[in-house]
Amino acid sequence: MYKSRLVIIDNIINNTSSVVEDKNIEPTIELDDGHKITQLWYNEKTPCEPNGKRDQLEHFNFNIKPGAVHFIKTIFPPFSKIEAYAKENSCTIDADSYGFHSTTTIDFAVVIKGQMQLTTENGIVKLNEGDCLVQKATVHGWINIGSEPAVMAFVMLGAYVPDSFIIKSFQDPISGKKI
Repeated sequence: MYKSRLVIIDNIINNTSSVVEDKNIEPTIELDDGHKITQLWYNEKTPCEPNGKRDQLEHFNFNIKPGAVHFIKTIFPPFSKIEAYAKENSCTIDADSYGFHSTTTIDFAVVIKGQMQLTTENGIVKLNEGDCLVQKATVHGWINIGSEPAVMAFVMLGAYVPDSFIIKSFQDPISGKKI
């Protein structure tokens, strides 16, 4: 598999644009079931300050403050591998509710590689390579319905949500690890 790079262009002295960061990127989080999430960019507020360094999340979190920006890449293992992993660990998982979580964000998502299924509380949407999606602070779960790892990119903008909004954290059903 190829190495991914993150290249950041910013304004430098004299207000001219330049490459300020160019590096190989590695997953920030690797879950026991094979999910890999890479935090590419996070900033507490928009617009970003010129010559600004990116902020770092103290703890990886899908629920960010209104006005914050989060850019991530996620590699999803095939759901068949997650089911096999669960069976090896004497667990059962349900594709209709696997990975359900909520985000306090407006998400812009692109399927870069593979086939994905987004499950909501009221239905299912299947997405193929190149498909794009906008999601507005919802409860949902993602599964890879293909036979190879799938890759998605997300830009998440922190949004104001009603006081009645209930946050559901993503929890690995086998290890119990929350993110």
